[in-house]
Formats: sequence, structure tokens, C-alpha cells
Amino acid sequence: MPQDNQGKKVVIRIYRIYFDMLKNQSKTIEVRVGYPSMKKIRVGDVIWFNDDPGCKRRVKRIGSYNSFREMMKSEDPKKINPNDSAEQQLSDIGKIYPPHKEKLGVLTFELEAV
Repeated sequence: MPQDNQGKKVVIRIYRIYFDMLKNQSKTIEVRVGYPSMKKIRVGDVIWFNDDPGCKRRVKRIGSYNSFREMMKSEDPKKINPNDSAEQQLSDIGKIYPPHKEKLGVLTFELEAV
């Protein structure tokens, strides 16, 4: 895979609503569960959301949590989804990731435009 300055290129698929927030930079934190592929991401890597070169973001910081609720207490909910409350976001995340996926651990990626 091509590299972009420093770090490796990582392609992540994301729902359109969240993609649009990333692209307009109103969303700067992405939430994922601890799949092995996500655990390989490091600070400095460049994530291409939906493989769109117009939505490349460099990982500035990685957070690791035991649950979505713990994550929401530590991260700024407005950086995850500026349009919804923390409780609504927890509900939405629960629809994407069932409890058995949450048990893999929760990761956050703080992002900056490249």
C-alpha cells in the first residue's frame, strides 16, 4: 500500500453519515472495537476513510477502553459525533457493535487532516 509522508496507509470503511462528518472535519475521533486489524493502527498512520483520497486523516492519539460507556466518559462526545448527545451516541454505537464485539475492547483514534 502507498504511504503518505509517515506511517502506513490504512483503509477503513465507514457509514456515510460518519464519513461526511469526518470529511467536513466536524468529527475528529473515530470509535472502533479491538479487532486485530484495528489494534495494528499506530500514531502517525494515515487512515483513508472509504478509500477516498479526500478523506485522509492522520492518527494523532489512540485511546483504549474496556467499554463504550467508559470511553464516552473520557472522550469528548462532540468530537465523536457533534450532532448527538453522549447517550444517543451510546445507543447508536450499540446498534453497530453488539455486546460480544464490545468485549474485544474499545479503541478511539483522534484524527487530523492530512
